[in-house]
Amino acid sequence: MANFKELLVWPKSVDFVTDIYKSTGSFPKDENEDNYQKLNNAIIEISKMLNGLINSLQ
Repeated sequence: MANFKELLVWPKSVDFVTDIYKSTGSFPKDENEDNYQKLNNAIIEISKMLNGLINSLQ
């Protein structure tokens, strides 16, 4: 596979992240920073897992 954007999961993950940002936009301002950090950490962990999976399939 030459490009990760060719994976079927790519458009679904973009939609997922977009939905998260839309959902957190309605959180109270004082909660936004904490929730943003938690979601950011979760997204980083998911990307690490996907990277490991892709590497193991090659």
